[in-house]
Amino acid sequence: MSSGYWDDEVTLLLGFILLAGVPVDDAIYGASLEFGVSHQDMAALARCESGPRMDQLVGDGGAARGIYQWWLPSALAWSRRLGYHGAVRDDPVAAARMTALKVSLEGTYRQGWTNCAERLGLP
Repeated sequence: MSSGYWDDEVTLLLGFILLAGVPVDDAIYGASLEFGVSHQDMAALARCESGPRMDQLVGDGGAARGIYQWWLPSALAWSRRLGYHGAVRDDPVAAARMTALKVSLEGTYRQGWTNCAERLGLP
């Protein structure tokens, strides 16, 4: 039986390793091209959600994670649409792809990132 603390620490470590392998801006740029959403808007949202250097990867008391601060239930639902298995919200490529897919299908950033979308003037 695993403790939640240990799982969180392992996930964070894996997230940092993934961040070291793929520049976050490259992940955002690739996702924006793949799904036809604005790279500038996606980058601004990531900076708003996870800090100016996109390095504050855990928020909301540990409930939100990754560059776009995905909550686990939402991340699992959107990651399955892309063929991912498990919690991939610490992976910048997966997080950027999930975000770009969600925005491309819904046409808005405000259903998931309300505060930052309003602050940045995003649709």
